Parts: sequence; C-alpha cells; structure tokens
Amino acid sequence: MLDLLLNPLYACNVKGYCKGCWVTEAGLERKDPLHKAREWLKALKTLPAVRKIDICGGEPLLWPELYDFCSKLEIPWALTTNLLSYAFTRFVDQPLANCLCWTATYHPESGMEKESFLDRVKAISEHYPVGIAILECAPYALRLSKFFQGQRFPFCLEPYEARPIKLEKELFSCAGGQNFLFIAPDGGCFPCVDSQRANENSLGNIFEGTLELPKERLKCSLACNTWNVLIPRHKEGDVHNLQVKPL
Repeated sequence: MLDLLLNPLYACNVKGYCKGCWVTEAGLERKDPLHKAREWLKALKTLPAVRKIDICGGEPLLWPELYDFCSKLEIPWALTTNLLSYAFTRFVDQPLANCLCWTATYHPESGMEKESFLDRVKAISEHYPVGIAILECAPYALRLSKFFQGQRFPFCLEPYEARPIKLEKELFSCAGGQNFLFIAPDGGCFPCVDSQRANENSLGNIFEGTLELPKERLKCSLACNTWNVLIPRHKEGDVHNLQVKPL
C-alpha cells in the first residue's frame, strides 16, 4: 500500500529565506495551488490502495480548500504546518475525523513568538494528536528544545538535508513508487523527496494520465538523504517505508 506525501502548493507565509526548508534548498517557485480540491480527490482515486496521506507544502493552511479536501478524504490523513495562518481555527471549531496527527513546525524566521506558537499547538491538541518539529541549528536549537521540554507534546529537531546530488553510478535501491509516492503541486510524481528536489526519477503526472508506478525496486544514483539522514536519526527509523539498501 502507498503512503502519499501530497504538496498542493509551494506558497509559504514565512517571508525571505528559511533555513532548512527543502523547497528553498531546491530553488522551487513558490506557486499558489494549481488544482482544485475536487480535482485532487478524483486523481487520488486512480491510485492503487493508499494507506495514508501527509499533506505538506509550502504551507498547506494557505490552501483555501484544505478543510474541504480533508473533510472528503476517505483515507487517514496528517498535516504538516507552521501554524502562522489562522485557518487552523476551522479545524478546531469543526473537528474532522480520520486524522492521524498534526506536525507543527516552529520556524524562528517566522517571527512568531514561541509562546504564541505553543498556544496554537495546545488548541489543536484538544481534538488531534500533535507533535512539534523545530527547524533551527545549534546553539539556538538547544535553547528552543529547553523551552519545549516539560510540555506534554513530543518534539524533535528537524534535520537539515542538503539538496541531493547525482553521482556517477547507481548506489542504492529502494521501494519508492511502490510503498511511497511524492506528489508535487502540478501533479508530478516522484518515488521520494530527494528525487523531486533533484528533478530525477520522475514517474509521470497524476493529472495527465502518465503516472507509471514501478513494478520492482528502483535503482538510484542520488546521494540519498533517507539513507544518510532520516533512517539513522529519526526515532521511528524508516518512516516512509522506502526500504533503502546499498547496491
């Protein structure tokens, strides 16, 4: 079954350069949504069995149709957001079912006071599971960690990931496209986040009818952040079930 990472838009409400943001590192244009919620719902039904969907961005709360999209999803969903937008209040005022969790990402560059950020996390936690991700480098990350310690929410330091480079020969194989699928705002599909950022290993487009999922493990020549960063440093290990192996 597929786990999806859906990015309905790359627009963001953090102004300027935000350290550690993979959209920034990839040099992608911060475009507004290109497709309506009904178009996404129709396109997703063309996929084989989907286990869960994580909605990211950019900043998904900037998508005016986000609440309606989530309310019509028939599969478990999660949301990753910086909580700068007051659009989160609709999810609090009219709670939705089938939610796995919210990941609230704290960006010091956003200008939001950490106390205000924590107040929003607490409001959301009345209805949904919430975890906090801190996007900052040392020593400031350590100071922020001390602030969030003692709160009732799990939190982590989000690892910075360099834009992957293409190497001369294939070094890894994985289950990308079989167990996991990254979907960009235009409907372009990739077997992992690294492939999208490097614009390699495209699997086609979900709106154009060109998507072809691999029938066997993919071989890849990208320097793999999942192998080098995510799996060894994330407490849950292989969270995307990519099953990366060196060749």
